[in-house]
Amino acid sequence: MGAVAMSRIGGGLGWQPGLFEVRAVSGRVTDILGLGDAVFPALLAALAARFDAREEKGAAAQELGEDGTSPPPYYMGASLAGFAAGCSVCEFAPGIDTSGLPALLFLVPGMLLAVFGLALARGELADLWEFDPANKPELPE
Repeated sequence: MGAVAMSRIGGGLGWQPGLFEVRAVSGRVTDILGLGDAVFPALLAALAARFDAREEKGAAAQELGEDGTSPPPYYMGASLAGFAAGCSVCEFAPGIDTSGLPALLFLVPGMLLAVFGLALARGELADLWEFDPANKPELPE
């Protein structure tokens, strides 16, 4: 995969659909992200945000915390922390393998581990696994 990405860059074909290039040093390509490197993490972060919104609505309908606020967005924060950890690993990955590794190899697993690890620690893994963002939460009366 790395060879395919590098051949697309070095070919001088100009703009490439689905390829984000960062040219930071004298017009030279310094970093490359494929479309999937941005889309899949965004989908997972959106799912985490929707799950947090469901949790906030449920907490608001039942009872608020002692200070009158709803719970913080735990899962969105966990997904962003997993993304940051995956980005950090991407920076050190060239020391492991010089041929270039796809960012999805680190970004999505880092996010999944953070989100599912938090759900497991909070005892909400089954709720997260069965969560359907299309369904509106049933609020108690």
